[in-house]
Amino acid sequence: METEAIGSILREELDALLRDIISRHEQAGRTGQVASGRTRDSFEVAVEGLHGRIMGNRWPGPVLETGRKPGRVPYDFQSIIREWIVAKGLSFRDNDQLNRWAAAIAWTIKREGTELYRSGAREDIFQTAIADFTDRLANRIAIFYAAEVVSNIFNINT
Repeated sequence: METEAIGSILREELDALLRDIISRHEQAGRTGQVASGRTRDSFEVAVEGLHGRIMGNRWPGPVLETGRKPGRVPYDFQSIIREWIVAKGLSFRDNDQLNRWAAAIAWTIKREGTELYRSGAREDIFQTAIADFTDRLANRIAIFYAAEVVSNIFNINT
Protein backbone atom coordinates (compact mmCIF):
# COMPACT_ATOMS: atom_id res chain seq x y z
CA MET A 1 0.00 0.00 0.00
CA GLU A 2 2.81 2.42 0.91
CA THR A 3 4.72 1.76 -2.31
CA GLU A 4 1.55 2.22 -4.36
CA ALA A 5 0.78 5.55 -2.65
CA ILE A 6 4.31 6.89 -3.13
CA GLY A 7 4.33 5.59 -6.73
CA SER A 8 1.07 7.44 -7.36
CA ILE A 9 2.51 10.66 -5.94
CA LEU A 10 5.64 10.18 -8.06
CA ARG A 11 3.58 9.67 -11.23
CA GLU A 12 1.45 12.75 -10.56
CA GLU A 13 4.52 14.89 -9.94
CA LEU A 14 6.40 13.55 -12.97
CA ASP A 15 3.32 14.26 -15.10
CA ALA A 16 3.28 17.82 -13.71
CA LEU A 17 7.03 18.14 -14.38
CA LEU A 18 6.57 17.02 -17.98
CA ARG A 19 3.71 19.50 -18.50
CA ASP A 20 5.90 22.26 -17.07
CA ILE A 21 8.87 21.37 -19.30
CA ILE A 22 6.65 21.23 -22.39
CA SER A 23 5.03 24.56 -21.51
CA ARG A 24 8.43 26.20 -21.03
CA HIS A 25 9.65 24.66 -24.29
CA GLU A 26 6.63 26.04 -26.16
CA GLN A 27 7.02 29.48 -24.56
CA ALA A 28 10.63 29.65 -25.73
CA GLY A 29 9.22 30.60 -29.12
CA ARG A 30 11.71 33.30 -30.02
CA THR A 31 14.27 30.59 -30.69
CA GLY A 32 11.88 28.58 -32.88
CA GLN A 33 12.26 25.43 -30.82
CA VAL A 34 8.92 23.79 -31.56
CA ALA A 35 8.41 22.96 -35.21
CA SER A 36 6.62 19.67 -35.86
CA GLY A 37 6.16 18.79 -32.18
CA ARG A 38 7.54 15.27 -32.68
CA THR A 39 10.11 15.62 -29.91
CA ARG A 40 7.54 17.08 -27.53
CA ASP A 41 4.96 14.42 -28.41
CA SER A 42 7.43 11.58 -27.85
CA PHE A 43 7.87 12.36 -24.14
CA GLU A 44 6.21 10.00 -21.68
CA VAL A 45 6.32 9.26 -17.98
CA ALA A 46 7.22 5.78 -16.76
CA VAL A 47 6.90 4.72 -13.11
CA GLU A 48 7.74 1.31 -11.68
CA GLY A 49 7.41 1.01 -7.93
CA LEU A 50 9.42 3.84 -6.40
CA HIS A 51 11.35 4.63 -9.58
CA GLY A 52 10.20 7.00 -12.28
CA ARG A 53 11.54 8.80 -15.31
CA ILE A 54 10.61 10.90 -18.29
CA MET A 55 11.51 9.30 -21.60
CA GLY A 56 11.42 10.39 -25.21
CA ASN A 57 12.75 9.11 -28.51
CA ARG A 58 14.71 12.35 -28.98
CA TRP A 59 15.98 14.01 -25.83
CA PRO A 60 17.57 17.31 -26.85
CA GLY A 61 18.52 18.12 -23.26
CA PRO A 62 20.73 21.15 -22.78
CA VAL A 63 20.42 22.19 -26.44
CA LEU A 64 16.91 23.47 -25.64
CA GLU A 65 18.35 25.78 -23.00
CA THR A 66 21.62 26.97 -24.53
CA GLY A 67 21.35 26.24 -28.23
CA ARG A 68 23.57 24.06 -30.43
CA LYS A 69 27.23 24.91 -30.57
CA PRO A 70 29.13 24.78 -33.87
CA GLY A 71 30.83 21.59 -34.92
CA ARG A 72 29.96 18.14 -36.12
CA VAL A 73 26.43 17.57 -37.33
CA PRO A 74 24.52 14.43 -38.28
CA TYR A 75 25.11 13.03 -41.76
CA ASP A 76 21.60 14.02 -42.88
CA PHE A 77 21.59 17.42 -41.16
CA GLN A 78 20.49 19.34 -44.24
CA SER A 79 17.43 17.09 -44.61
CA ILE A 80 16.69 17.51 -40.88
CA ILE A 81 16.78 21.29 -41.38
CA ARG A 82 14.58 20.92 -44.46
CA GLU A 83 12.00 19.00 -42.38
CA TRP A 84 12.20 21.72 -39.72
CA ILE A 85 11.55 24.42 -42.34
CA VAL A 86 8.52 22.55 -43.71
CA ALA A 87 7.19 21.87 -40.19
CA LYS A 88 7.49 25.59 -39.40
CA GLY A 89 5.15 26.24 -42.33
CA LEU A 90 7.62 28.32 -44.32
CA SER A 91 6.98 28.27 -48.04
CA PHE A 92 9.25 28.68 -51.03
CA ARG A 93 8.53 29.03 -54.70
CA ASP A 94 10.15 25.66 -55.49
CA ASN A 95 12.22 22.81 -54.06
CA ASP A 96 15.48 24.34 -55.26
CA GLN A 97 14.90 27.44 -53.17
CA LEU A 98 13.89 25.29 -50.17
CA ASN A 99 17.04 23.19 -50.58
CA ARG A 100 19.25 26.30 -50.79
CA TRP A 101 17.74 27.70 -47.58
CA ALA A 102 18.15 24.35 -45.80
CA ALA A 103 21.78 24.15 -46.93
CA ALA A 104 22.46 27.73 -45.78
CA ILE A 105 20.90 27.17 -42.36
CA ALA A 106 22.72 23.85 -41.91
CA TRP A 107 26.02 25.46 -42.91
CA THR A 108 25.48 28.38 -40.48
CA ILE A 109 24.66 26.07 -37.59
CA LYS A 110 27.63 23.83 -38.38
CA ARG A 111 30.03 26.80 -38.58
CA GLU A 112 28.56 29.21 -36.00
CA GLY A 113 25.96 27.35 -33.92
CA THR A 114 22.29 28.20 -33.52
CA GLU A 115 21.01 31.71 -32.90
CA LEU A 116 20.40 30.90 -29.22
CA TYR A 117 23.98 29.67 -28.82
CA ARG A 118 25.45 32.67 -30.65
CA SER A 119 23.44 35.14 -28.56
CA GLY A 120 24.74 33.63 -25.32
CA ALA A 121 21.19 33.66 -23.97
CA ARG A 122 19.63 30.85 -21.98
CA GLU A 123 16.07 29.53 -22.01
CA ASP A 124 14.86 28.20 -18.64
CA ILE A 125 13.34 24.94 -19.81
CA PHE A 126 14.53 22.47 -17.15
CA GLN A 127 16.23 24.18 -14.21
CA THR A 128 13.22 25.84 -12.55
CA ALA A 129 10.86 23.04 -13.57
CA ILE A 130 13.08 20.42 -11.90
CA ALA A 131 13.58 22.56 -8.78
CA ASP A 132 9.80 23.01 -8.45
CA PHE A 133 9.25 19.28 -9.03
CA THR A 134 11.78 18.39 -6.33
CA ASP A 135 10.15 20.71 -3.81
CA ARG A 136 6.63 19.48 -4.56
CA LEU A 137 7.63 15.83 -4.46
CA ALA A 138 9.53 16.20 -1.17
CA ASN A 139 6.62 18.06 0.44
CA ARG A 140 4.03 15.53 -0.69
CA ILE A 141 6.09 12.55 0.48
CA ALA A 142 6.78 14.26 3.83
CA ILE A 143 3.06 14.90 4.30
CA PHE A 144 2.29 11.27 3.42
CA TYR A 145 4.77 9.91 5.96
CA ALA A 146 3.74 12.43 8.63
CA ALA A 147 0.16 11.19 8.26
CA GLU A 148 1.41 7.59 8.50
CA VAL A 149 3.32 8.36 11.73
CA VAL A 150 0.32 10.10 13.28
CA SER A 151 -1.90 7.22 12.21
CA ASN A 152 0.46 4.68 13.80
CA ILE A 153 0.86 6.66 17.02
CA PHE A 154 -2.85 6.98 17.57
CA ASN A 155 -3.80 3.65 15.92
CA ILE A 156 -6.02 5.43 13.46
CA ASN A 157 -7.24 3.33 10.56
CA THR A 158 -6.98 5.31 7.37
